[in-house]
Amino acid sequence: MKKFLFFFSVIFALIASHLVADPKLIKKNLKVMIHQIQTHFQNVRHLTIDEARQLKSPIILDVRSKKERNISVIPNSQSLDSSQVLDPKKPVLVYCTIGYRSSLHVQKLTKKGYDAFNLEGGILSWAHAGGNLLTTEGKPTKMVHTYGPLWNLLPEGYQGVH
Repeated sequence: MKKFLFFFSVIFALIASHLVADPKLIKKNLKVMIHQIQTHFQNVRHLTIDEARQLKSPIILDVRSKKERNISVIPNSQSLDSSQVLDPKKPVLVYCTIGYRSSLHVQKLTKKGYDAFNLEGGILSWAHAGGNLLTTEGKPTKMVHTYGPLWNLLPEGYQGVH
């Protein structure tokens, strides 16, 4: 039942933010969804963008699909399917689109003994904070894979791709 209510409230927030394309409403709904994810994953350490920027030499791990990463990535991130081995001595900052999948992965990493954190709000919050995004070729971009129009909670000036 809890899972149903969680997903129902997420869908409601998404639909509400797109009935009126108001940037303030989009940011408010993003915050509501972040809060719901944090409530659902209380055993995960969630970091704001500012807190994440304070980490010393973190491994930035993108757990999104290849299709999503082909649109854009956070600079210096590596993919989950990368052949690189994670250094257990470094903090691991995990992100996805909004934080649900990355929270799941943080749980797995924490159980394995890693110092892992979820990037609160994922790549959507990164965009809202004005963080740089790159294409797979390393060129700056303002495009983000967002599944569909309902998940496009990007700030003005960004383009959701689905």
